[in-house]
Amino acid sequence: MVSFKKLAVIGDPISHSLSPALHKLLIEYFHLPFSYEAIQVTTDELAEFVSAKRNSDFRGFNVTIPHKQTILPMLDKVSETARATGAVNTVIFDGKTAVGENTDVSGFLWMMRLAGVNLAQREVLVIGAGGAARAVIFALQQAGVSRIFVCNRSPQRLEECTSWMSTMITTKREAWPWEKLEKSFEERRPEIIINTTSVGMRPRVDESPLRATLLSPKMIVVDLVYNPLPTRLLREASQAGARIVHGLNMLIMQGVAAMEMWSGKRLDIEMKLPALQKILMDKIA
Repeated sequence: MVSFKKLAVIGDPISHSLSPALHKLLIEYFHLPFSYEAIQVTTDELAEFVSAKRNSDFRGFNVTIPHKQTILPMLDKVSETARATGAVNTVIFDGKTAVGENTDVSGFLWMMRLAGVNLAQREVLVIGAGGAARAVIFALQQAGVSRIFVCNRSPQRLEECTSWMSTMITTKREAWPWEKLEKSFEERRPEIIINTTSVGMRPRVDESPLRATLLSPKMIVVDLVYNPLPTRLLREASQAGARIVHGLNMLIMQGVAAMEMWSGKRLDIEMKLPALQKILMDKIA
């Protein structure tokens, strides 16, 4: 008899997450012995949640805003990628042992390959300085970009990210203070812009991290936000003639990678991808 295990995504807030829909489809498609739910966990509740799920009927859980960095010291083991990025988005339980992984890096690179974007020797602006930004920056280095610009509204977060990059990133890099974003942008004209913040996410659908007049046809604009689809940033980028990439495929592939870790099976997702995309897009609409 198959013993079913529990899976979840935790965060605060969590009601917007498409992870339950995605993982329930993966469980159904590949006949996996899991259930999956969304659980709101505040920062104050995080340590107790991790402790309570050890040696329980939980196989693991996904981690989203704001816990990707704060959860690290609560885990027993952390993968090299998670340690390098300083962020965990997937936890696997092996008995009482909690193992932290980061599948955002591989998910981002897969998304960009699917979009036909060659990152090598490109100059890239990353907007944001949190866990998602670090995963993207680490992935950009792996892909061989020539220079990374980073900008964030919070000076403290930008400084923390800059300090992290000084030890983990060898690619040429520059930090742009938020108040100098437009001036720096006009001087350097990055080829690729990647929004890793929650600006533009539902319900703040009228917001964008970048003024529309800065966008041009020669740019590639990427937004990790997938709800709504497209975001205001991507709508304005498209209107400016830029090539756009939305974050839905990153969500799918980082989720597939997590499910492979929980199940110990390789999931042949290529044939299922169009159906997954359509179902998830219908849920966003």
